[in-house]
Amino acid sequence: MATIKRNLNEILVAARMSKEPAILLEGKDDVSVYKNISKNISDSFRFYQINEIEDSSGCDSVIAAITRLQSKFIERTDNEKFILGIIDRDAREYKNTLPDNLIGVYVLKYYSIETYFITRKNIGRLINKITFSTENNINETIIDFVEQNYHDNISNLYYISLESLKKECVIGYNSKFGYGDDETGSKVSEKKSREHILSQISISDLDEFANSLNISFQNIKQIAKGKWILYFYLYCAYHNIKKLKSKCNDNLIMQCNSCEVGNKEDCLFKLRRNKYQIENLYDDMLNFIDLEECNDLILRFKQLNYRN
Repeated sequence: MATIKRNLNEILVAARMSKEPAILLEGKDDVSVYKNISKNISDSFRFYQINEIEDSSGCDSVIAAITRLQSKFIERTDNEKFILGIIDRDAREYKNTLPDNLIGVYVLKYYSIETYFITRKNIGRLINKITFSTENNINETIIDFVEQNYHDNISNLYYISLESLKKECVIGYNSKFGYGDDETGSKVSEKKSREHILSQISISDLDEFANSLNISFQNIKQIAKGKWILYFYLYCAYHNIKKLKSKCNDNLIMQCNSCEVGNKEDCLFKLRRNKYQIENLYDDMLNFIDLEECNDLILRFKQLNYRN
C-alpha cells in the first residue's frame, strides 16, 4: 500500500484558516514533548513529525521543508506566524551550518530538547513523585546533595561528548564512538561503559580540540546529546535519591515530620517502590515543564498566530 504524505502548502493553508499554527518537528519522540510545553500557551498548535510530509526525509529535512517555504514567507510576511520548523542545535554551531538565513526556523539553545528538562525544579518534582515527600520537604541543600553525584562525574560525559563532536567536525577523524552509537544514553550513563569509552580516547587531544573551538565544561549542554545528558543526570541523581531516607533518619538533611518525632520507618523520603528503572524516570522527567527553562520556546510560540 502506497504511503500518502501531507502536502506542505496545504498544511500552511489549513493553519491560516483555522488559526492553528503548524509546528514541524524532527521525529516522533518530539511531538508529545513540544505539545506539553505549548499547552502553557494554547491548545491550538498542531505538531507534525517531518516524515509525514512529502519530499521530506533525513536529519536535515525540517530545514529542507522550511527552505521550500521561503517564497511563501516573502510573498506574504504573515505566513511565518502560521508555520514554524524547530530543530535541534546538534553540532551545527561548531560546524558553521546553522540556518541563520532562513525565515521560519527555530534552533534550540541546547544540543537537543531533552536537555531542557535537567533543572533543579524538575528533580525536586521527581523526588516528590518517587518518594512520599511533598514540595515542602525539598530545600536547596537536598537538591545540592541529589545533584552532587552528577557534578562529580560530569567530566566523563564532557569528554565522551567532545569525542563525538570531533568526529562530526574533523573530516577523516578516526573515532570509535560518536553521537549515533548510543541511542538511549545507557552506555554513557553506566560506569563500566563510560570507563571503556574513555579508555579509547585521548583527553589531551580533546582538550586541544576544545580550545580551538572555545569550548569548556560550561558548554556541556551544547555538546552533549540530549538523551545522553538527561539519562546520565537521572542515573547519577537516582544514586543519591536512594540515600535520602538514611540522611533524613540521621538528621543530615532537613528532617521530615515523621523523622522529627523518631518515626523513622515512615520517613517521607522512603522510595514508593523498592527499585525504579532509569528509563521510567526519564519518561517522568519529560512530563515536568520548567517554565523558566523553557521560556525561549514559549516566547517563540507566542509569536505565532493562534486561537486563545
